[in-house]
Amino acid sequence: MANRVPVDWEARSRALYEESIATLDLRTRSRLTEARHAALDAARRPRAAVGRMLPRWSWLVAGVAAALLMAVVLRIAMPSGGAAAGTEGSAARAEDAGLVASADPADDPVRMMSEDADFYTWAAGVAASADAGRTE
Repeated sequence: MANRVPVDWEARSRALYEESIATLDLRTRSRLTEARHAALDAARRPRAAVGRMLPRWSWLVAGVAAALLMAVVLRIAMPSGGAAAGTEGSAARAEDAGLVASADPADDPVRMMSEDADFYTWAAGVAASADAGRTE
């Protein structure tokens, strides 16, 4: 492997820069200098007050919009004065659960079915004929 000669990059870069500037005409050099000074001044100046307040206001607006959206969704979900949607039959389900869970022997569901066996046989036949009519 050949030994490389260390290069002074800073000196070489400065020489190339000075050479490129020397080839520019005065008008172009003046415009570049003005643009550089304008950019440095803009970087030093503090941002406008509106620019600093914009992020806070945007978060506030986003928060209000989210709250309104949540209110609309909740209003749609609970149309009947606070009762959640889909709870119309909850009273009937509670009554049915009460019958099944009852400890009273008179409310025993097996006993009730054996007393009304004819009714349950008829209901099963009606349901079977209705299902057969749908499949045809």
